[in-house]
Amino acid sequence: MPESLKPLSIKKKGNKTMSKKRKQILFALLLPLVLIGCGKNTATDKPSTPSISQKKPSTKITLKSLSIKTMPNKTTYKENEVFESDGLVLLATYSDESEKEIKSGYSFTEDPLTLDTKEVIVRYSTKSVTVPIKVEALILKSLSLKTEGARLDFGTKSEIDLSGLEFLATYDNGTTGVVTIETAGVSMKDEKEKDFQNKTLGSVLGEGEHTITVNYREKSVKLIIHIINGYKIEAESASNEENPTKESYVKAKDASGNYVTIATNLNTGNGSICGIKESKASGGQFLGGLKAGSTIEFYFTSTIATKATINISAASNWVLKDDGANKPTWTGDCQVNEVFEASANGKPVFISDDVVLKGSGNKDNTVGDYKLYRNFTDVDFGTMDVKVGTNMISIQFMSAEVFASYPKSEITGKPKYQNSTNSNYGVPGIDYLQVTLN
Repeated sequence: MPESLKPLSIKKKGNKTMSKKRKQILFALLLPLVLIGCGKNTATDKPSTPSISQKKPSTKITLKSLSIKTMPNKTTYKENEVFESDGLVLLATYSDESEKEIKSGYSFTEDPLTLDTKEVIVRYSTKSVTVPIKVEALILKSLSLKTEGARLDFGTKSEIDLSGLEFLATYDNGTTGVVTIETAGVSMKDEKEKDFQNKTLGSVLGEGEHTITVNYREKSVKLIIHIINGYKIEAESASNEENPTKESYVKAKDASGNYVTIATNLNTGNGSICGIKESKASGGQFLGGLKAGSTIEFYFTSTIATKATINISAASNWVLKDDGANKPTWTGDCQVNEVFEASANGKPVFISDDVVLKGSGNKDNTVGDYKLYRNFTDVDFGTMDVKVGTNMISIQFMSAEVFASYPKSEITGKPKYQNSTNSNYGVPGIDYLQVTLN
């Protein structure tokens, strides 16, 4: 019999340890039995408990629907009031068919209600529900022009734009509201009782003084407007087109001489050349954000060759003193020919030394007001030869180097026109340019 198949003999106590070779053979024979004893459960065994990772995830409960369980205490309002949710109870139904009363934590608009409002949307989590309401009209007691001092001059070749005007409406319950010509129910008529539409060309009315009646409900306000022969070009009426086809428009360049895109209807400046809302400005806006070296180009077309006078409306932005929070309390006078140069169709326009943009406020003021940046002054700064076709008037503000060369102000201790609060120069804001054809 081969040696490997001979029975193994177990040595008695006291015998020498079995040989290394026999140990290896014994281990090889016993190993499969050990593995079988430690292996997986057989079919007759009970199933093992699954691990945490093997457990089936629980179903997420979500908001299925939202409904009104109890209406709010108040469902009838007067216009200009705001929605009141007192008493409102919502019923939330979830994906597992459970329900929950919602008495708080929901949201809704707080804007003044109008006659057109028939319902209010109430939101909770991912769902919303509409609450039906009724809005009754107030009785209008009076209507007046809120925008005092607004410029109402227009050109025969320019649009009569009254959209920047605001009217104060006072109602029988003591509340007030702002009305514009774009408010529903507002209409206008001229002195001949003909319907008048906003942005009509000035030539429709003709040169001279005209009365426009603004009607709202049972009240009215009369406006006196003036039409001149020519153009009134709003400085913020920018065209960002490469080749505009409008009869009048504005383009602007930065200090590097590059044309820039002009944003309009901004509530405040954004650091660039832009149109900023101001109720007292012509058209309800002006062009701000101008800096040393900036250029504004005003374009208009003419069918005749003639002479014309040029006027601008601008405001000094030279800050002599502020409130410590960057709001001016005192702005200084700007001699126009020291802050910008002008040309018409490439020819220099003479501006005399007495053409000045008046500052506002005083040295004793402590309360800052952005309105001091908007003290617009009308100034006549020259004449031009108008040609048939496209004409261009350029206003180029002095460079920073030129401003820096001016003598120091006794008030600020800085070069003239440099703001007291920073290194910027008080480049004026421009409201409009007017070209009156002779």
